[in-house]
Amino acid sequence: MPYGLVLSVIYVIVHMIIWSLIDYFCLHSAPEMRNYIRDPFKELYNESIDDINFVAGLFSETSPEIVQRSWAGILLLTLIASYSMTLYFVLGYKIITGLNIESITMSKQTTQMQKQLFKALTIQTIIPICVSFMPCSLSFYGAALRIDFMNWVYWISAIAVSMFPFLDPMAIIFLLPALRRRLVNPLNKDRNSVSAITHQYSETPVGI
Repeated sequence: MPYGLVLSVIYVIVHMIIWSLIDYFCLHSAPEMRNYIRDPFKELYNESIDDINFVAGLFSETSPEIVQRSWAGILLLTLIASYSMTLYFVLGYKIITGLNIESITMSKQTTQMQKQLFKALTIQTIIPICVSFMPCSLSFYGAALRIDFMNWVYWISAIAVSMFPFLDPMAIIFLLPALRRRLVNPLNKDRNSVSAITHQYSETPVGI
């Protein structure tokens, strides 16, 4: 039984549950939050805030209860995200160390393939940190610490988060040579196949 795979799935599910509970209990949209941003939201987007589901933190001009749970929410989310990123880098270091040790017994081609895959996975780890964790942290802590960012900072953050589904597979495609060659020259394989078939038929003797 693949215990490692099962534990990995359980680990992800537990993280999802904890993250959802923090959002539900600490960052849910209270009526005070909706009233606080109702007019600016209507002016900027021409939409009613009552029709939008969102999670948020409010750190001033509200009740102490909302301020406390907002701080608790972003600190807990930051703690979980920081723990996850630290775990990524620790496991990555152990993997590359293991590859260097086992490269003595593995073939050169297998070692090279493992290192290429590890590089792709490293980029896939860095991408969500840059386009998801950092923009969200910037938005939350900017509001909590009363740093007056310009609107374009928040717009760029939203665009960066939405780019994650596109950038994540690109890391695999461009860092693995087989996929990269297939993307750069998609007709190459078909041409080789046609050439090989043509060459095969040209060498077949024809009897009368």
